Amino acid sequence: MIPGPKARRRLLALAACLALTVAGALLAALLLAGAAPDWAPAGPAPGAPSAEAFEHAVVRQLTAVREEDPSRSPPAATPGGPAWASLPWSVSLHDDDLRAWLSHRLEPWAVSRGLLSGWPANLSHPVVVCEDGVLHVAVRLGGPEGRLAHISCIPRIAADGSLWLTPTAAGVGRLRLPPEWVLRDGLIGKSPDAQTTRLLECLRGERPLVDHAVIPLEGRRLVRILDLSPRRGRLEVRCRTELARDRN
Repeated sequence: MIPGPKARRRLLALAACLALTVAGALLAALLLAGAAPDWAPAGPAPGAPSAEAFEHAVVRQLTAVREEDPSRSPPAATPGGPAWASLPWSVSLHDDDLRAWLSHRLEPWAVSRGLLSGWPANLSHPVVVCEDGVLHVAVRLGGPEGRLAHISCIPRIAADGSLWLTPTAAGVGRLRLPPEWVLRDGLIGKSPDAQTTRLLECLRGERPLVDHAVIPLEGRRLVRILDLSPRRGRLEVRCRTELARDRN
């Protein structure tokens, strides 16, 4: 049955309303995706000198003389463990210092250790912002001027010593999205390279960020990361200095 003129006008009006509603929703989503979330830092990261100063300060903390943990002596008290271990110690890493290091020192650090051959061209260097109990980790898609894709996550050290990021929320700009949607291949291009894929898997909590949360020092010394606690504006890192057993 062919509808009459009045019915056709009503159908056209309904279709127009639906089209306007969908267009409005798409426009709102695009505007939200292009806007920075409230927690995102304003302005560029501090310069390279700040990153270098921060790196030197961290090295001083890592290599500082620490008090021995008497509960771990003699070495036989911890079979299979380190030959020597310090009491746990902590250090605070502030957001601005982290931003500077991630912007200027992360890439050469990762390349020098064979973790990357170079930073993925379609991703900016990451931004990390700390709040109570949560880390906001973000990258710009398509380079420094692209949209900000981000994941709010809880860092944890697993029983095997690996470092994981467990996503709790996600989005692009101010547009909230399910964590499993964010940083999928479709958002960054159809064929990301292996390095980009690995990085995104880490950010999505699908694989550990590092397999062993330890920092080797000279000789047989190392610093083991025991816990990471985000606080507003800073990351509290709890560590222990150890001396590995002589394999000979």
